Amino acid sequence: MNGFLSAARDPPTSMAPYRNRSQPLIWTLLWPIFLYFGIFCVLTYPAIINVRSLVLTDTGDGLQNLWNLWWVHYAVVILHQSPWVTSFLHYPYGTSLIGHTLNPFNGFVALALLPWLSLAGTYNILLIGSFVMTGWTTFLLTRRLGIAMNGSVLSGAIVTFSNYHFSHAQGHLQLVSFEWVPVFFLFLISGLEKPTYRNAVGAAVAFFLVLLCDYYYAFYALLGAAILATIFFIENRLKNWRLFPGPAALFVFLSVLGSGPFVLGIRRLARIGAAGIHSAFFYSMDLLAPFIPGGHWRFAFLTQSFWSRWTGNIHENSVYVGWSVIGLASYGWFSATGKKNRSLTAWFSLMIIFFTLALGPFLQVGGHLFRFLPLPYGCIEKIVPVLRVSGCPVRMMSMVILSCAIAAGAGFSYWQDRRPSLWAVRALLAFMAFEYWPQPLPATRLDVPGYIQTLAAAPPGGVVDAVSSPSWMLYYQTIHEKPLGLGYISRIPNDVRMQDEQIIGLYRQGHLQELHEHYKFRYFVLPAVPAVRRLLQKATILFDDNHVILADLSA
Repeated sequence: MNGFLSAARDPPTSMAPYRNRSQPLIWTLLWPIFLYFGIFCVLTYPAIINVRSLVLTDTGDGLQNLWNLWWVHYAVVILHQSPWVTSFLHYPYGTSLIGHTLNPFNGFVALALLPWLSLAGTYNILLIGSFVMTGWTTFLLTRRLGIAMNGSVLSGAIVTFSNYHFSHAQGHLQLVSFEWVPVFFLFLISGLEKPTYRNAVGAAVAFFLVLLCDYYYAFYALLGAAILATIFFIENRLKNWRLFPGPAALFVFLSVLGSGPFVLGIRRLARIGAAGIHSAFFYSMDLLAPFIPGGHWRFAFLTQSFWSRWTGNIHENSVYVGWSVIGLASYGWFSATGKKNRSLTAWFSLMIIFFTLALGPFLQVGGHLFRFLPLPYGCIEKIVPVLRVSGCPVRMMSMVILSCAIAAGAGFSYWQDRRPSLWAVRALLAFMAFEYWPQPLPATRLDVPGYIQTLAAAPPGGVVDAVSSPSWMLYYQTIHEKPLGLGYISRIPNDVRMQDEQIIGLYRQGHLQELHEHYKFRYFVLPAVPAVRRLLQKATILFDDNHVILADLSA
């Protein structure tokens, strides 16, 4: 048994059946969806009872993702234009959104939901759906690898309810949307075993959907594909090699066709520079982070003395894998080795490579930096300069968790072959639930202040909002639907930033009339202070509550 997926062809007893023959195939495949939804409701309670009145996100990047859903709908349905460019932010010159975490996949799904649901309700459904579907697609992948039903269900739960997944649920909807990565690997593995044009098309479509969710995941998927394909050809280099060129060429052609415009846009961004690019040094993983629960664990106060010293923030450095998962994965590895079964070799290789890259350019342990120990990530940045636009090596732990989940699912299946007591199984699952129990999800009430309601009823015109925070300003635009000066996007191209500085300079000097005449700003949302009132003596005041003034300079 020396094949890449020999467990799927010649497995132990518990891993042999792809499904229970006594049950319909559709039920065998779909029932984990209901299980994952139930687990999500329990782990995040009371989030599920707030989905109709609150939006399950924070008031930072979460509101930015809320704007993303609105903008894709507004651009496509109202403006009939591409959503990857906008003049509604950084008005009047506008900006490209290629470097922004637009997450257009969820935006396109929202096109079907927004006619029936509120923006907040749409966001909540997409968030919960991503958790459920990530677990389900991981389950399908592990079933394709030949892992037994219970082990596959556990693998899906490990990935979707990991600390990493919940930490980014605070506001990174694009990173919660991991569901297409397992689908890509499912088609990739099917294509490596049986190179057909159908598998090539499936892999290319899945890769494009990954790209529409997040650029990081698209890069990880390609790197992971290279690793798995290399090991596959080493172990199977004499099998079906004459059939690979055609499907492989089709996959490359379709992938380049779909991703080409995005790659070119990101290359341009890397060339001209942009504000908002993360530091790979700051957002690298501490060596202890996968082994100590981070700030998004329900009992994070017990480990605060550790994770408070790690670089980045708790949303990024909460990448705890779990000792129960590590134990099961190790058991799966040694059990497979003992059976002379190398089916897990590729996934362990992928896990080790991504773990090493997640450490970033230099080793960090317990918050201490060791600059004399440069790591491979720095070399890869020099070889692939576009990678500098990302700057978050720690997010590569998503692939480590996927690999560990697959190995843990296999380990759980091997363990069940030994007929453990029911209490032992319950104790293991209870300990895993304790390790993975997350902090409550944020729940934000989307109140709309009076000046925004007044602005929504006013005629069209550009807006300078000097009162609202950057993230709330984005949400308020979904209410008044008017172009905004400046804007809060992930990466602002340097040429756009330079024009922003001119607008900021004119505002700080009090040249509101010049902003109106030269930049076509009509409405100004300003603090109600005496200096502002003197500037607005000849303007039309639309709203004034002694805290905020909404002025119309068109008169």
